[in-house]
This record gives sequence, structure tokens and C-alpha cells, in this order.
Amino acid sequence: MAKSGPNTLLNYFAKASTSAETDAETATEGQGEDAESDVESHADSPAESPAESGVNEEGMSSAEPPSAKRKRIYIYRFQESWKEERPWLRHVKGSDSESMVCDTCIQFGKAGNKSTFIPGCTTMKISSVTTHEGSDAHAAAVKRKAMSELPRQVVETGTGDSKPKAKGLLKTLKSLKFVMFMQFVLYVFKYLAPLSACFQQRDVTLEMVKTKVSTVQLKLQELSRDRAKMKKKMKDGVEEDDEGVKYKTVRLTRGQAREDGVVEEAVQVLSTIDYHLDGRFKDTFLNNDVINSALAFDPSTWPPTAEALASYGEEEISTIFQHYKVPLEKAGHSLDNCLIQWGELKVVVRRKLSFGPMKFLDVWQHVIQEHSQSDRFNDILALAKIILLLPVSTAECERGFSLMKRVKSDWRNRLRADTLTGLMDITLSDQQVETFSPTDAMARWWADGKTTRRPRTTPYGRRRRDPEQAQAADYTSSESETDSEDL
Repeated sequence: MAKSGPNTLLNYFAKASTSAETDAETATEGQGEDAESDVESHADSPAESPAESGVNEEGMSSAEPPSAKRKRIYIYRFQESWKEERPWLRHVKGSDSESMVCDTCIQFGKAGNKSTFIPGCTTMKISSVTTHEGSDAHAAAVKRKAMSELPRQVVETGTGDSKPKAKGLLKTLKSLKFVMFMQFVLYVFKYLAPLSACFQQRDVTLEMVKTKVSTVQLKLQELSRDRAKMKKKMKDGVEEDDEGVKYKTVRLTRGQAREDGVVEEAVQVLSTIDYHLDGRFKDTFLNNDVINSALAFDPSTWPPTAEALASYGEEEISTIFQHYKVPLEKAGHSLDNCLIQWGELKVVVRRKLSFGPMKFLDVWQHVIQEHSQSDRFNDILALAKIILLLPVSTAECERGFSLMKRVKSDWRNRLRADTLTGLMDITLSDQQVETFSPTDAMARWWADGKTTRRPRTTPYGRRRRDPEQAQAADYTSSESETDSEDL
């Protein structure tokens, strides 16, 4: 191997500068001529081998000096062969742009689908096509398309009683009345679904239920009064032309039903929903004095200023105490003590929330644990425990029964009660072994004790005694042993 010295480095830089000057002169001379394009077009296929392209392994032409290395730009093109096994794929080519779209997702895609193949995918790669083909949104659109085409297939190929039944079902599905009513159902479910999800939460509060029910009722009543808006929502996606009415790409039949008649039927449905919501929640949540008074324990409803917070909730506390007066007075609680402790408790809770947001149940769980062994808030916490026990939803109970059936199956029907309870607690818990922190459990165990819990050992192990003290203790013990022997 040749040695590299100062002369060698000087020769190398001299050659490099000479080569750069030569390239600059060549580029200047060829400015007015048609130069060879450095852009290469590829159809998402592997690049040609270096031997075929005349390019060495470093990407440079063998006939060109190293300084003439060119940057390659790849442009991918759409291939018609991609559509052979994908009838849903369509190539849209404009004057200055091109894209790929999915007809199945456009017609049968779910609302809110963010796939790039609906507005148009501009990345002309087979990998983009396969990624969209394997997505959950595309699979769901394919299933909806198959379900919509099933009645037509039965009409064409069915036999016996199935063929006339499918023909009648297909006629109903393609009617304007059916499409308008389905659009109405989808619009109403946008407001009923959050109400249903609210009752399925574990930490649902009375304030959340009352707000959700009132909001849904007001929205449904507003929709019932504004029939023009309802009709517009029901005809969303429906187009009229010279040939008739169509929804997206499907031709619809008007039939004998009038559009105003369909709107009147929808108004009757809204009235029925509002009536049943009143029957279910009006007396139990909306117009119940105890339930409305219980909202005072929710910190999210408290006023922001300290002056307004000082007198907030006193009437509500009196209402709750009068409702449960008999059992509370038998337990030794009084209304005067509750009102006095209520003012101090609000300050403690507000100070606790200043360190960070907490959920309703977490707030009162921490407060009750901290003051369970003291008489500081004994009376007012009795009311708080009653409010926490009011059942807002039975979803958690239903989950428990379903879980018990899964755990105690026919093959494990001899489980003891304590074993079954432990298995259910583990399954219902959201904690994972990898992320579990025992700090909260230890703090709760420490605070729930009837007596002060103290470790029996010193924090830093056994302490060493002073040598003189140890010798004196040994001498004292030996004397006591001698006296016992003399006796």
C-alpha cells in the first residue's frame, strides 16, 4: 500500500481542481444545446442493473469522470395491470395532475373515512394500492357493498319463496321514503349515542347525566319545530335530475309516499323519544330535589370565586339532610355540624384540586381516606358517602354479572367465593403488571388502619450500640444471672 504524504495530497487536490475547471467549461459550452434529461421515469418497478444502464456500483457512468456524477429523480407511473384484480381502482388523469381513487369507498365508505383514495391518492405506487386494499376502512366498505347487492343477486338467481321476498325487500331499499328515513335515524343517533355512552362510563356523575339528557331533549325539540331543516337532513345525498331521483349512484323510486308525509312520521318518532326520555329521567334526575341537591358535591359546579363559594351549597346540604334525617340523627349527626364542616371542606377540596385536575370519584375517595380516622369532617362526609352510593347507572353491575359468568363457567363451577372475587377484581382492574405502582395502595392501607401503623424495625436497620453501653449492659445481665443462681 502506497504511503500518503504531503506531495501525494497536493497532487490529488491539483487533479481535483483541474477536473472541476474542465466540467465548468463543458457546462458553459452546452447551455444553449439540448441537454440529456436527468429525470428517469419508473412504473414502480426495480431499477435497471448497473451493467444495462452503463452505471457502476457508485451510480456513475464508466465513461464519465467521477466529477460528472448526476442525481437521479424517480417518477412513478400508474400501470393498467393494477386494475385487473382490483375493479374498484380507477385512474383519474387531469391536465396537470393524476390520482388514484377507490369507487367502493366513495359509494359505501363510512362517514369520516380519512383514506387518501377518496379524494385521490397522488402517489403512484403499488405499495399505496396494497396498503389501502388491506385497510379496515376498505374492508368495511366492501362488506357494505356486498350486503347492498345481496337482494339483487337473490332476485336474479333465487328460487322458490326467496325470490319474491328479495324482490320486495329490494324495492323497499330503493325507495325514496326508506333512504330519507335512514338519513333521519343516522342524524338522531348522533345525539342519542353520546347519551348511551355516558351511562356506560364507570365514573359517570349526576351532573353529566343531567346535562346530557337536557341537551338531547332540547336538540330533538328544536329539530321537531324546524321541519325545513329536518327535510334537508333527510335528503342529504339525494339528487334529482331529468330521469328521476338517485342516491349516490342508485336510482330511487318515489312510490306513493310524499316527502312531507315522511317528515311528519319522523316528527312523531321524535315526540315518542322525547316522551320516553321524560318518563325515564324527569322524576328521577331532572325534577328530583335530592338529585339536584347532590350536584353541590361535584367540584365542577362550584363557583370560581372564594366569596361565592363561601355560601354555595348550604341549601342543598339542608335538603339532603332533611331527606335522610332519621338515619343521620340516629348515627349522631346534626345539620348544624354539617353546615359548619361543609364550609371548611370546600376549602380543603379546592386546595387539593389546585395541584391538578381530578375526577369526581377520585376527589372524594382521597378526602374520605385522609379524614376517615378523625372527627374533623365526620358529619359532612356521612352525607358525601350517601351521595356516592346513589346509583346513576347499572352498567357496572351488568359488567360484573357478565364477568362472573365468564370466570365461573361449567368447567370451573367449584370456585370458592373468595377465589372468584379475587379473579374478578384482577380482571376488572385497569392496572397492568408492567405499569402498576403500589404507592396508592400502600397509602390507602396506611390511612385505613384503626390504629397508627408503625414498622417494628428501624428505618435503617439495627443500630450499633456504644461499646461502653454494651459492656455495661452485659455486666448488668451477668449480675442478674448470678443473683438468680444464688436464689
